[in-house]
Amino acid sequence: METLLDRARQAGITVMLDACIGRERFHSIVGSAATLERFAQLCETPAVAAEIRRALGA
Repeated sequence: METLLDRARQAGITVMLDACIGRERFHSIVGSAATLERFAQLCETPAVAAEIRRALGA
């Protein structure tokens, strides 16, 4: 999951840790439509997409 959050930060999205309950971490993300578009473009890159799928266990 950290890889996905790192990509979001790289795109300019603000990622905030809201809580830790046991081993589970809960985050909020905030950004503009432009940052969402940059994030989507990052995720469309084949190497990045494969890395994100691995991080998500897909």
